[in-house]
Amino acid sequence: MTPVVRVATDRKYRIVHIITRFITGGADENTLLSANWFAEQGHEVTLIYGDQTDQMILNKIHPAVMQRQVMSLCRPVRPHKDLQAFVEIRRLLREIKPEIVHTHTSKAGFIGRLACLGLPHIVVVHGIHILPFINVSTAEKIVYTIMERLVAPITDAFVSVSLGMRDAAQMGGIGRPENHYIVASGMNIEHFKKAGLEARIKSENDPVEVLLLAAYEPRKQQLKLLQHLAQNSERFKGHVHFTFAGHGYLMADCAAYVRESGLSDLVTISGFTSDPATAIAAADICIYCSTNEGLPRAIVQYAACGKPIVALDLPGLDIIIKQNINGFLCQQNDFSALSEGILKLTNDRDLRQSFAMASTALDLSAWSVDGMCRELNDIYETVLNIPK
Repeated sequence: MTPVVRVATDRKYRIVHIITRFITGGADENTLLSANWFAEQGHEVTLIYGDQTDQMILNKIHPAVMQRQVMSLCRPVRPHKDLQAFVEIRRLLREIKPEIVHTHTSKAGFIGRLACLGLPHIVVVHGIHILPFINVSTAEKIVYTIMERLVAPITDAFVSVSLGMRDAAQMGGIGRPENHYIVASGMNIEHFKKAGLEARIKSENDPVEVLLLAAYEPRKQQLKLLQHLAQNSERFKGHVHFTFAGHGYLMADCAAYVRESGLSDLVTISGFTSDPATAIAAADICIYCSTNEGLPRAIVQYAACGKPIVALDLPGLDIIIKQNINGFLCQQNDFSALSEGILKLTNDRDLRQSFAMASTALDLSAWSVDGMCRELNDIYETVLNIPK
């Protein structure tokens, strides 16, 4: 991996961030914090996003960040719309004339990088928050890998949110070792630590609270988990309570399944929380069961709050979840192992406390907002100084 240039500079750049949708997800929050930080440093920052947005995150955009919505940029594959998005984004890039284009997420990463092709004096950075060819069918894996390889030569730097994401990208033949970097996804770590320390001490008679904090969408697998709980509800009822918190179009389906399956006493389907630290602090155990992800911000937040964690394994999770020390990592799609981990912690208060202390002891300083953005700044400087 190429060494990062660490030099003080007063140079100001025109920076464009491109993301498929702008909602309250992890990649979106990462992009928001990056765009705002660079705008505060005096750079000219433009944020281009697609048709799907959330007003709550739009309200957090810094006033100095210019916004451009491209309605044809959508998450599903739609050839006609995808071509329209390419034409519109390329037009915007010609108009803005940025020195740096930083793409995020798979669809915007592909179209946004293609739109940079042949435009002069642009450094192209792609943020790997997630890889589309992980935990998908063989046919999907082949197609997505080919697409990523096609735009890799356009890319001056890949910025992965975890070592696992970087390694998976390199194993897929994406880019060259020297243009891959790792930058942890920034957040207010101290806020989560403080919430964890101030959490109410519960009595032994209180039910064990289990939290899943994730957007309601297929890859997060809430419905699969609910189906598993319905089949094993007697093992949990009376001494465990689950809360699913988040937002997304599958929330209503999850709520309906809870009602129809007699899980209302066991599971609460909660909506979006503006302060996830408070929700995490109220939990005794935190869980995650996504099929495809970078390093989920929720996992880092769980640890910052000092919680035991049980999760289905993903590349890079082991940097936070230390097996049998602060949590349990289970094989993908093994909901039986997930529930066994939950029950093991439920039935052993001392083990919960031991795992909680281990999470609290983790050094999470790499996930600070300022640290993330300074590292991005150094990467920008590095690739801008590499002759093309």
